[in-house]
Amino acid sequence: MGTPVLIKNCIVAWPELAEPHAAPGTDNPKYSVECIIDAKTPDGAAAMQALEAAFIAEVTAANKQQFAAQIPRPWHVGEALNAKRAAEGKDPRPELLDSGRYALRVSKKTKVPVVDAQRLDLDPTRVFGGCICNIAVDVYAWFQGVNPGVFCGLNGVQLVSDVNVTRLGTSGPTVEQMFEMVEGAPAPVQPTPYRAPTAADETLDWM
Repeated sequence: MGTPVLIKNCIVAWPELAEPHAAPGTDNPKYSVECIIDAKTPDGAAAMQALEAAFIAEVTAANKQQFAAQIPRPWHVGEALNAKRAAEGKDPRPELLDSGRYALRVSKKTKVPVVDAQRLDLDPTRVFGGCICNIAVDVYAWFQGVNPGVFCGLNGVQLVSDVNVTRLGTSGPTVEQMFEMVEGAPAPVQPTPYRAPTAADETLDWM
């Protein structure tokens, strides 16, 4: 159990909440989501302050406070991620182009609750890249064995809005980019609804 933090009204990217997914090069499937936090907004600034405070609390509890400046944070500066992508010859991620944005990937081996605004259970597939969500995480320190450091675990997801959002994580051009509206085109033919046969149908001479 680490230090809980609630990240309010962040943009989510690459959600894997319905089924666990193993990252490339690994065989350790997890439920996960990436939080895009805009520190220029009140909620984003509060989230980053809470994450940093939780980081310091966990490092201090592990008696590693003297190394706090050297221990990597679990979150990443968006501009730095895009600079790395550019060095690798990759296109930038548009959701990270604005300054003051951070990316935080959180995961858990077991399925986490996904709820709507009224805290009622929600189909996890309803959460897609670009949705606005509240994300409950745990910040925890691990300084034993291999891969020591401070990490973030996923506790739950609350969908705030999926209306008028820009989809993230889709591959290829959008429908709007590929096609124009066709003026004067005939309306699509609606299929005839299925009707189960009745006793009267059996009397017809169909041979």
